[in-house]
Amino acid sequence: MKILLFDREEILQGTLKDVVEAKHTEEINGENILEITTFDTQEIKKNYRIIYKDIYGYWHEFIVKGIDEDRGDEGNRKTSIL
Repeated sequence: MKILLFDREEILQGTLKDVVEAKHTEEINGENILEITTFDTQEIKKNYRIIYKDIYGYWHEFIVKGIDEDRGDEGNRKTSIL
């Protein structure tokens, strides 16, 4: 799956790489959430946009509302995006 990252001004920042997990949860008349865990080193900030194409060919756009970063013992950075 190709996941594109855009900044607040909708300028393409690149493609997210090293994605460990991506989970899209959608309820009818309810929440629509994309959670991504990645080891990518790109800077990701609140209000950035994440866009991906699903297996049916439809594009989905999400605005980053939260970021959780963990640094491992070996200096690896794991980023969880909500």
